[in-house]
Order: sequence, then C-alpha cells, then structure tokens
Amino acid sequence: MNRSSDLSVSPVKRYRVAKYPSHADPDPTRVPYPVPYPWNSQAVVALASLGIAASCSREPDAQTAHTAARQDVAAAMVPIDQREPAQSPFQFANSGLPHVSSPFGTGAPNYLDDDLAREAIERVFREAGYHLRHRYQYDRNGLTFIADGYDPEYRIGYVYANYPRLDRDATDWPDETPAERVDFSLDQLADAATYEKDNEALREIASIQQLTDPVQRHAAYRAFMSKDRRDKLSLAEAKSLSSRAGSDGEFVALISHYDRRFEVPHYSDDIQAKLTYAALIPDPVKADAISEVIRLEAVQQVVDRLESAVRDYIAWARSQGLQ
Repeated sequence: MNRSSDLSVSPVKRYRVAKYPSHADPDPTRVPYPVPYPWNSQAVVALASLGIAASCSREPDAQTAHTAARQDVAAAMVPIDQREPAQSPFQFANSGLPHVSSPFGTGAPNYLDDDLAREAIERVFREAGYHLRHRYQYDRNGLTFIADGYDPEYRIGYVYANYPRLDRDATDWPDETPAERVDFSLDQLADAATYEKDNEALREIASIQQLTDPVQRHAAYRAFMSKDRRDKLSLAEAKSLSSRAGSDGEFVALISHYDRRFEVPHYSDDIQAKLTYAALIPDPVKADAISEVIRLEAVQQVVDRLESAVRDYIAWARSQGLQ
C-alpha cells in the first residue's frame, strides 16, 4: 500500500441542490388522474421576481419589501363594479371534494390558514357593504348547516368548507376511523370550537381527549360526531349549494379549504430556489429577513387570489339580481 501521502479532509464549498419530490406530483396510489398545478408557474416567477429578486440583490429591510409588494398588488386590483364574471368562481369542480388524505408524498399540501382565509373573505364582504353574522344557522329550501357568515337582509354569505364544517362523506373518511385519525379529528374540532367560542363543545372534546382507552375514546368521538351531523354539509348538500347559487335568491358561496387554487406553494421549486439563494446572503440576520419576506409574499399572493375570487363572486351575484 502506498503510504507516501497523508489523507486530508476539506469542506465542499459548492454542491448541487437536491431535487425532492413535490406534493404536486401525481399520487401513485391514484394514478392515472391529472393533477393540474393551480396556476401558471411562469406567471408566479414573473410576479415574485419583481419583489424577491431585487430584495435578494439589495438586501432591503423585510417590512419595506413586504409593504411595497402589497401596494403593487392593491394598485392592480379592479373594483367590483367593473368586473363582469360569466359565472360564480366557486364551482363545485374546484372545491377538491370529496377530500382524500393521501399517504403519499413528502408533505401534505400547504392549505391557507383557516383564520387567515376567513379574515380575507369577510374583509371583501365588509368592503362591499354586507354585514355578515357569524355562525349563522342556515335553514333554507332543504339545506341546513352552519354558515360561517351570512347577511340575512341581502341573503348572501359563505361557508368555509374545511373538515369541521363537512360531513364524513365529504372528507372520505370511513365510520371505522383509525385511532390516529380520531385524535387528528378531535384536534380539528377543538380548533373550530375555539374559533367559534363554543365552550360547551370545547369541554366535551377535552373530556374525550382525556380518555386513555382508545376504544372508549373512539366510541365517545363517534357519539360526539353523531350529535353534530345536522350542522355539517354532506357531499350532496355541498354540490346542491354550489349548483343552485342564485337560482332561489340565495347567494351562499361554497369556499373550500381544499381548493387547490388557494394552496400556498411553500415547497414549490420556485420558492425553494429563492430560499436557497437567500441563504447565501452572508449576513444571517438579513438572510433570515429575506427568507421571511419570501414566505410572506407566497402567502400574500394566495390571500390576494382568494380576495379577488370573492370580489368576482359578489360581482357575479349582483349580475344575477343581488342588491
């Protein structure tokens, strides 16, 4: 063996960025079926580059960059009365229902935070002059459920179709729910009860979560869910609500948490490339600030898209006779 030279170790200064599977890839357990990306990637790159590429090169203050991006978006918005949408933007085909939780992938899609989504939706209704009542017991023409917001004077509102608002057939989870799904469901129900300030439900959910026997916890969960069916949308009711909007003088938008148009692309190749570039900034404080701007702008683009869809819905409803 040649021992004329000693071994040495030196750090690698540059290396290829690994390419990981994306949650937007087709699920092999359900192929073949198309998984359309919710928006044109080139348009996203062009829009984001206006703030992000310049931000990374100049290393600006994070808040300044974020404020400038918000002003650009606001200036580009078209007033409601100038829009003439051909149909409601909240068609059932876009709802992502029934929702199926897939075991495949490197992470679940990043759906918009429920509270953030509701704030955006209600802000648009409020700016349009409607006064929504929260947790309104909607009971019209054979449909009975809890609307997240509803103006009974003008008969317009919305239901945010997330897991706590949907019946089991709309989330495709069987009655014989595995224990881990029971725990997840209870957490979701507790979040919804907190948002709705339903202290009675919170107490009952907490008592179920304290049960240590999985069989007893499962039985208590099913009993709790069976009491709550009247206020939740079934898959058939969700389809009916979406299809007959406006035909009976009622305008209740079915806005789905699982609508992929309002998915936050944190793990997209574009966002990951920008985060990788930001990480190269020598000053760690500025690098963290720029990374936060990148994430905030990704979320804000989705919020803006949701607000625009709600504006289109109101404009469409007005074209159908809404006052």
